[in-house]
Amino acid sequence: MPRLSIIIPLRSHSEDFETTLVSVLENRPDDCEVIVAHDGNYEDPFELAGEVCFAVGNDCTLLNLVRAGSEIATSPIVHVLADGFQATSGWTDSIDDTFADHDVACASPLVCDMDDHDLILAAGWTTNALRLRRPIAHGATAVGRLEADRISGLFLAASFWRVSALRQCLKASSVATAVDFEAFASRWVKKAAYDIQIAGESRVTTYEDAVEIESVGFRTGYQLQSAGPASGAAATIGFAMLSCLTQPHRIGTWTTAAGRVAASILAGKRRQEIDRDLRKLASASIESPQAFEESQPQTLAFPVSEPLRRAA
Repeated sequence: MPRLSIIIPLRSHSEDFETTLVSVLENRPDDCEVIVAHDGNYEDPFELAGEVCFAVGNDCTLLNLVRAGSEIATSPIVHVLADGFQATSGWTDSIDDTFADHDVACASPLVCDMDDHDLILAAGWTTNALRLRRPIAHGATAVGRLEADRISGLFLAASFWRVSALRQCLKASSVATAVDFEAFASRWVKKAAYDIQIAGESRVTTYEDAVEIESVGFRTGYQLQSAGPASGAAATIGFAMLSCLTQPHRIGTWTTAAGRVAASILAGKRRQEIDRDLRKLASASIESPQAFEESQPQTLAFPVSEPLRRAA
């Protein structure tokens, strides 16, 4: 059994995917498996069947591709690296140490600027009343202890997971998008009394304006407010408006605030579904790596458009 499974979701047939895949293969760590998750339309033009495994999801969204990849992962630790992100030399060397503590459910690498590997774009995210899903250490060259202690969640596109934790969160029927998943997983980890860490020795790179680590827009505000901890409509409206006053020049701040306000008024049923999933799943424990080794890989009850296939 490999010690690490690396899932590369193929969301579009573009140079970004090829660059991501090449960066992983060029810096491939020992004792790992690489899983390319796609929607069934990938023809394997580079004849990689001997080097990677393939998983087929029911569409090309990030969440469903990660779901398909996790179903066939055979390692206790799973790393998601979406197209548009690049691996760097030795980026997984310290992961075993990061997950040595059984209470760690997931961890964030340092996501750095593709043109300046010392410039951090995000190291997971934190949230407060004024801003939801704020990238940690954005624009810094190191993560301070106080910043690290504030981590609330991960960006799914670049993340490490204990496989049992990832699969547990993917069982939530109320989770429909990557943003939903990130918010739900953040609450699940906290409610189940597990930890989220920053893997400070692990660096991946991406574009400065990568949408996966951005947290603005009406839809994003709506999803985060719906999936996050409950707060009264009046309080949400007040904090949303206050966030606009702190950054009045950013249009995204205003559209995000509008999404938060709309969710606080309209998303009651959706919040109930999310809370129900949270209560149901939070009591489940994360298996230790030893327990995982003794059990068969778990198959989730999510349909895929074709049978999952694995390279020989």
